[in-house]
Amino acid sequence: MCKTTTGTQTATQDRYRTIERGSSPGGSGGSSPPDPEASAPAPLFGMPDYVPQYTFIAQASPQDNGFIELANRYHENAGLAPKTVTSIEHLLDLLNNPSETGTGIINRIRIVSHIFVDSQNLIQPTNLLIPFVENGTRLSLKRHFEGFARNRIAALKAMMSFEVAVPLVETTYYIHRGAVAPILNHLRSSQATIINQIPTDASGEPSGDFLDFIKIAASQWALQQNVLNNAAAVTAANNGYDVLLADVTSRLQNNPLNQGQLTTLKTAIVGLGNSVTLNSALPARPADYATNVTATLVSTNGNAFQTKLIQARQRFNRNSKIDIRGCQVGRDQDFLRAIQQFFGTSGTVRPTVSGPRWFQHFNEIGHITGLTNNAGVVGLYNSGFSPYSATQVRQQFENWATAFGITQAHLTFWQTTLALGALAFCRLQWQANIPEARIPIHRLNRIRSAGFTDVFAAIANVLLFNTNLPSTAQISAMNALLPNLAAWISQLDTAIPGTATPAQLATRFTEFKTIYEAVDRRFGSGGGVSAAQRVIPATAPSPLTVAILSGYQTQLKTFIDSNTNSKFQPVQRYLTTAIAQVQGNPAKMRYYLGLGLPFLLYNPAATNANHNLLIALTDTSGAAANRRQNDAIKYWIRAQWQGNIPSGLGATATFAQSRHTPWLVENRQATTGLSTPPFVVSPTPEYHDKIVIVPA
Repeated sequence: MCKTTTGTQTATQDRYRTIERGSSPGGSGGSSPPDPEASAPAPLFGMPDYVPQYTFIAQASPQDNGFIELANRYHENAGLAPKTVTSIEHLLDLLNNPSETGTGIINRIRIVSHIFVDSQNLIQPTNLLIPFVENGTRLSLKRHFEGFARNRIAALKAMMSFEVAVPLVETTYYIHRGAVAPILNHLRSSQATIINQIPTDASGEPSGDFLDFIKIAASQWALQQNVLNNAAAVTAANNGYDVLLADVTSRLQNNPLNQGQLTTLKTAIVGLGNSVTLNSALPARPADYATNVTATLVSTNGNAFQTKLIQARQRFNRNSKIDIRGCQVGRDQDFLRAIQQFFGTSGTVRPTVSGPRWFQHFNEIGHITGLTNNAGVVGLYNSGFSPYSATQVRQQFENWATAFGITQAHLTFWQTTLALGALAFCRLQWQANIPEARIPIHRLNRIRSAGFTDVFAAIANVLLFNTNLPSTAQISAMNALLPNLAAWISQLDTAIPGTATPAQLATRFTEFKTIYEAVDRRFGSGGGVSAAQRVIPATAPSPLTVAILSGYQTQLKTFIDSNTNSKFQPVQRYLTTAIAQVQGNPAKMRYYLGLGLPFLLYNPAATNANHNLLIALTDTSGAAANRRQNDAIKYWIRAQWQGNIPSGLGATATFAQSRHTPWLVENRQATTGLSTPPFVVSPTPEYHDKIVIVPA
């Protein structure tokens, strides 16, 4: 949704240099502290943008086509708190305001704006659609960054310059270059002594500052001849020329002309009246020209703008980066270098600057619908999702599962854990061994920290089943016995030695009887348990042998896990259901989507933008804030960034409102939607390949 001319846009054939992760961006100036991004974790997937410390987005004009709104939504969804800027000067004010951007070196900022790229304009092909000075309307050109980076006079010249179509030139003056010789020839008869002292080049034209002096004075003469039919523009231009003339006069004085001679020459040129006819050059929009020259005179008065710039530059070093995100700005590397020069303190201490070669968009990404349960996951795994085959879906899923750290180790862990006996599972010792993912996963952490009363639902939620969960009453009955489990497991698992004495056998019998009477739900229910129903008799048989006691031990273990009268049998029934969900296919996909993780189905050659799809499981019930799709969009936002990730990234995002995603497209699109391929989507490598990086 950025802007360009309708002329053919051809990609540059330059080999764009990029900076590898962790490497120094170069420069040989003074020492800088280590780059904080160098030790940051690797990206989750592909090569996403680095998260900025501060994001600045151009103020939307009333005629904006929606790009700025979408850009704000994307960065707000990520929790980056973008700041609206009304001008480059305003940006400097924000950088210099501790309450807005803190203090000290900034590692990375991001500037988002429309970029107007006109491949037909050989002088200034790129416009950053942010006014340069406060209260001005002139959008930011390369010459503005270059001029304001130098000094007040260069800044004023940059803003007073305008383009002349025929011949295609850029000028600060209201007369054509060829007018100088006729002016001097006309004045030679009356001012020969002065004119003969003016140094000239090989062609006989005044050289250096003298040429500038004469053209400024001649421009003021042209304004007196009413070449510009706009009073405000005439006043602004004259005010600007007064500043420029005072500056150049200070350098020319006594070299060789003295102050009086320079004043005489200036008066003679301005006073030419109608005695000479010359061709003039005029700005295309005089009213805007007046506004911008006046605003620049105010901004640069007393070197105010340059003071702001010098202060803001102290926030950047050779490890700093400025990411420009707007259409095609990467095609004009000279423009990126001008921004780099503007914010740099020297030729070696300056930030790295980047921008895309293609058109930038932040449209919502499409998503799968109807994926709401286990059956949907099975269907996706077995049949794919048009236009992607099952094989393509599985491959892209595997790439993303690896990216988030959901590997076979997770399934192996659950296959082992869910195969435990009921008592061992209920101890919850296994929670400490749950494999880690690449980033914290909310539902995995919920299982890791769940108490006994919640752990069954937490696992079932992830593994997508809702049958055979223990009831509240059953969980309560087991919960009361949890303090005994460690001792009971030890007693049940310790073999009875053949050399056990009668006293030792009696002790073990009492242990088994105690366990049995605690786990058989019929005790204390009022119904009673007959001798024939008991697994462990009320009294030990005589004689009590090792073989008899070992039999009791085996029977009790089987009872605990399998008998419907066991208080722990619901756990074994639950484990049998759960383990089936982590065996065979599509166990891994089920587990991944059940955790609330998303993956991208993506084809860089797709002819329809909607074929780039976000796959996430959608809950249709439960509290909206806890629904799985809202977890998924947070993880998707996390995958869009690398570097030093703030803790609140994407914290308030919702699936319904926060699917805005960085896209780059080769061709200009309509004002709504993406309709003309090709499309590339962040954080894929194809997206990163379209980003041009100008190293420090």
